[in-house]
Amino acid sequence: MKPEPVHQGVWAHAERDSDNDASFEMLCDQQESIKTREDLACFIQALGDDVRAHPTWWQNKTLDSYLDALVSVTESLGQRFKNRGEALPEQPTWKLVGDLLLAARIYE
Repeated sequence: MKPEPVHQGVWAHAERDSDNDASFEMLCDQQESIKTREDLACFIQALGDDVRAHPTWWQNKTLDSYLDALVSVTESLGQRFKNRGEALPEQPTWKLVGDLLLAARIYE
């Protein structure tokens, strides 16, 4: 069974439209393909490009609100894994780091 990405569930709280959905889907696809440090760096660049191009689509568009959301999503990670019946990994993957960064885009 494929684990549920961290960002699922929080997406429902963001305002949705077709362009926003397409942007989010492209970010999700890129996040899902993260395997290396270089992939993560490219993904972080894509997040920066997205917030600059579409700031209204980001709930946490300022650095302070984004970092606050990143703290919250990171702190809730253990519960998210527990809810899926999985153990929190001892060593996070580059992909998991990308998942946290993407979730902080809209996490309250």
